[in-house]
Amino acid sequence: MHGLEDKRQVTVVVSSAATGEVLPFQVIFQGLTSRALPPLNDGKRECVDCGWDLTFSHNHWSTMETCKNFVKTILSSYLRLQITLLGLSKTQEMIWLIDCWSVHISKEFRDWMKANYPHIHVLYIPANCTSIYQPADVILQRPFKHAFRQEFNKYTMSMIANEIETNSNIKVDFKMSTLKPLLCSWLFTSWLSICNKQEMVKVGWSKCGLLRSFDPEFQKDAIIQNMKTHLFKEDTNIQVDTSKNIEDEDIDVEESLEAIIEDTLSRVQKLSTSHGTASMASIRGMARKK
Repeated sequence: MHGLEDKRQVTVVVSSAATGEVLPFQVIFQGLTSRALPPLNDGKRECVDCGWDLTFSHNHWSTMETCKNFVKTILSSYLRLQITLLGLSKTQEMIWLIDCWSVHISKEFRDWMKANYPHIHVLYIPANCTSIYQPADVILQRPFKHAFRQEFNKYTMSMIANEIETNSNIKVDFKMSTLKPLLCSWLFTSWLSICNKQEMVKVGWSKCGLLRSFDPEFQKDAIIQNMKTHLFKEDTNIQVDTSKNIEDEDIDVEESLEAIIEDTLSRVQKLSTSHGTASMASIRGMARKK
């Protein structure tokens, strides 16, 4: 077998919405220039036509640049589409639920989001909790990877069958230069397999407890409970009243992760009264080898 020593790692950013929709993928290849990307073929065209972001970084991990590209290419496009389909205000707000990857929680990225996408509010899944509270981990990864494995197995079996017919010595090529042109097609087929399972995706959101956030009574109870915690500064004038505007509290958002959460919680009350079909998107950066 050829190419077993080649590095074949890529990062696939898998995300979904509370409606059960699976957003276009971002795929990060390893390399320093656009030459790291797969060549243009039918598989790549399908991905690009559906709004995928095919990009690169020096180690195939999510970086500041790839995260910004995800927001510009995929997340904001999804928000604009929902605004059009649902007849929402152009200033419709959206919650983006992501993990605590170092880039995500960096001051640079948070400042960039506030400056360029003020209507997209970032909330963080606590560290080591993605297997419980992140839909990508809870429901998407398994069927996606299963579908991808099936595509790869079909390729492998086809190559072996062809070698058996033509050669006495079976030689299967696993070099990255051979596999990369095929990756987009395999990934696209895998993506379609989970795009067609919206009810399954919604079950994952429900298992994470996230669909409750659209229940007005749950929203009210959550606001009341959060106002009782240390995340809100002690103030004898604060009343447990859901009609009180807490957005103007004096909060320093630059001190810690706790301050980041505090900053976003202050917007929950406003968001809870917005359009009931407001979009929520979940993202997971694929497991990174460290």
